[in-house]
Amino acid sequence: MSVTRKRRTPALVHHKPTGQARVRIGGRDFYLGRYGSPEAEAAYHRLLADWRETGIVPPTAKAAKASPDPDGVTVTEVILAFWRHAEAFYVTPDGEPAAEQHSYKSALRILRKVAGPDPAAEFGPKRLLAVQAAMVEAGWTRKYVNRSLGRVRHVFKWAVSREMIPVEIYTALQTVEPLRAGKTAAPEGGDRHAVPAEDFEAVKDVMCEKHRNVLDLLVLTGARPSELLGLTTAGIDRTGEVWVATLTRHKTAHKGKKRSLVFGPKSQSTLEGYLNLDEPDAPLFGLRRDTLSQAVKRACEQADVTPFTPYALRHTCGFRARAEVGLDATQQLLGHANAAQTEHYAPPDLAAAIAYARDRG
Repeated sequence: MSVTRKRRTPALVHHKPTGQARVRIGGRDFYLGRYGSPEAEAAYHRLLADWRETGIVPPTAKAAKASPDPDGVTVTEVILAFWRHAEAFYVTPDGEPAAEQHSYKSALRILRKVAGPDPAAEFGPKRLLAVQAAMVEAGWTRKYVNRSLGRVRHVFKWAVSREMIPVEIYTALQTVEPLRAGKTAAPEGGDRHAVPAEDFEAVKDVMCEKHRNVLDLLVLTGARPSELLGLTTAGIDRTGEVWVATLTRHKTAHKGKKRSLVFGPKSQSTLEGYLNLDEPDAPLFGLRRDTLSQAVKRACEQADVTPFTPYALRHTCGFRARAEVGLDATQQLLGHANAAQTEHYAPPDLAAAIAYARDRG
C-alpha cells in the first residue's frame, strides 16, 4: 500500500548578506525584495500559489528573480556586510584590530564616497576607475592606490562568494589596470632614507624626556611606532642578556607571522625607567601614535630641520644595520617576511637580531 507524502511548503527566509527575503523552490533560489516587507510577503504567496497548482515555478515568473535584486543591494550595503566580516577576520591573535583592517577602512571610505548609493550589481570598471581617480586626487602614492584598489576588488569578490552580486561584476573589475610609474599624477612617494644624525639630535633637544626616549628606542630596535608604544612590562622577557618581546599585535599578525623586538644594553637602560611591576599589562609609555607624530612634527619645525616621521627612524635603523651587519640580520631585526623587503635598505632566525642588539642596541 503506497503512502502519499504531503509536500513540504518552502519556507521564506532572511538572506542576511543582502537583507532580502529568499525562498528555494525546485532547487532554485528566488529573491523577493526586502525581508519583512509586504511586497516580499505578497510575492512569496504568489509563488506558492503557482507552485501548488502546477508543481513547478515558470522560469519567467514575474513574482521573483532567480538572483539578488540589483536595486536591493547597494554598494554601501556591500561595504557594511564586508566590514562586519573584516572586524572578525582581520584581527591579531589576541583579538585586536590588525593593521589590514585600518587599510581597508581607508579604501572603503573612498569607495563609499564615490559609489555608495549605486546598485552593487551595476558597479563596473568605469566606477572602479572613478574610485582610483578619487584616491589619486586624495594625494595617495601610486603604490598605495594600487594596493587599495586591490582591496576594493577583494570586497566585491567577497560579495560574490556571499551571493550578494553576480560573479560577472568581479570578473569585469579585474580588467582595470594598476597605475604605472610615469603614467599617472599620483606621486611615487619618497625613497626610504636615514634621518641625518644631526637632525635627529636637534629634534631631540627640543622634546620632553619621554619623547626623546621613545625616539632613541625606535632607532635602536627598528620597531614600528605602534609596536613600541604597545609594549607592556609583562610582554618583555627580561631573563636573558638580551631582552625579547614577542608581539601578538603587529602588522602581519593576521597572516600568522611572528614578530619579536630585541633590546640590548642601551635599550634596556632606557626601558628600565618605564617598567611598571604594579601594572604589568599597562602600556609602558602611555602614549598614542598620533600624539608622538604631532610632537615630532612640531619639534622638526622648532629645530628647523627637514621634517621626518617616527616611522622614518625604523628606516634609519634599517640602513645602519644593513651597512654594519648585512642583509640577514637586518631582515630579522625589522621582522621582514622576506629578504626582498629588506633590500630597500641596501625562514628567518632571531639569533642574528639578538647578536646585533647585544652589541649595538
